[in-house]
Amino acid sequence: MCDEQKKAYTANWITIIDNKSFVAGINSQPLYLTESEAQPLLALCAITEFIESNYIGNYQ
Repeated sequence: MCDEQKKAYTANWITIIDNKSFVAGINSQPLYLTESEAQPLLALCAITEFIESNYIGNYQ
């Protein structure tokens, strides 16, 4: 079991993680990733850290 906390990120490109697609845009849901999961995607600029005040989309 992993004790590492997860943070929310938004996709800049179409990103597939665990057979789920995350698409950049208004209707996309945030990705919840640990820092170790996020590092390679951050290095590629495929994701950015989720900033709630700038988020316009609706998710459930």
